[in-house]
Amino acid sequence: MSDRIFSLDAALSRRQPALPEGVSAVRILLVDDDPAVRKTLVDGINAIAGASICGEASDSEDAFDLLVRARPDLIVMRADLPGMSGLQVTRSVMVRQPTPIIVTADLATPDPEIAFESLRSGALALIPRPASAAAGRDLAARIVACARLAGASASNLVEIPDAPGVPVAPRLITLVAGDGALGPAMRLFDDLPRLTAPLLLATSIDSAFFPAFVSWLSDLIPQGAIAAIQSNGGPLSSGPVHVLPAGTIATITPEAGVSVITGLSGPGNISTFDLLLTTMAETLGAASAAVLFGHIGTGGASGLLALQKTGSRTLAEFPAACPFAQAPGLARRIGAAEFCGSASELAAYLRDLVTPPDTSPPAAGPMS
Repeated sequence: MSDRIFSLDAALSRRQPALPEGVSAVRILLVDDDPAVRKTLVDGINAIAGASICGEASDSEDAFDLLVRARPDLIVMRADLPGMSGLQVTRSVMVRQPTPIIVTADLATPDPEIAFESLRSGALALIPRPASAAAGRDLAARIVACARLAGASASNLVEIPDAPGVPVAPRLITLVAGDGALGPAMRLFDDLPRLTAPLLLATSIDSAFFPAFVSWLSDLIPQGAIAAIQSNGGPLSSGPVHVLPAGTIATITPEAGVSVITGLSGPGNISTFDLLLTTMAETLGAASAAVLFGHIGTGGASGLLALQKTGSRTLAEFPAACPFAQAPGLARRIGAAEFCGSASELAAYLRDLVTPPDTSPPAAGPMS
């Protein structure tokens, strides 16, 4: 065994706080070539009840070895690993042995595209590499929470209904793509022409990486992308996709715009995705549409139900491409999604919704 692979189960011999009832234990594999970064994250994760480090690796070769032997619940991996990058490892893991992955990157990295492509290829989230012990503790809490969400029970498959009947042209289309759902969202954009209705994309992209992400996304998708930073509630324009970062407290206005609230830590017991969709239901009702992509956790399902009850068009990616997705399955179980399908099927539905097919009879030919 390489001396760069560290003890698989050293955490078993240490004393940990008691695990609260109903909270799952998680085993995490760290992959980073910097021992100081690994130590910072190890210390932070080890302080959390029920969380343990099942292995540490400094390169991709050791990471693959540990993936097979340690069977981690989550991998935390540097995006720009030397040799085989985090992007290449992510793609390989998702083919060999699908495992939740969080990629890390320096805030001042000169090449954030590798991290964003890792998200596109199936990684759940992108977080900054810790620069201090305090930052390590905060990131450790996020890592463990993500691992527990990804490990929750998968949704059972249910019968998928046919597309509903006569569509209503929406004034706004909101796309919800949380952790693990970026890839399907981008596949939808590949199949979607420029629409006359504005598109709003709510993401889980960390605000620290958000400007670079919007620039990267704008270069890759046909529609282009801009940050949804309006705070006056004016109507969103059609054309480029308007993008919201993680944790943004945003509401939809009667003018089919977005109002962004800054300086608050969170909306209480309702997720930011549900808050966004619920206000969309209240202000636009049937003159709106929403797509819930397959991400971990259940955020967005309740908001989709609120929209469905107003007559809005509600869509969900189901079965989800992300093997750890929960939100669309919940939306189907509670009757929130009226149409489900793959990214390409969702794109086809939106094309017909905004530009209904011409059903008028053909013009009569010349009389003979």
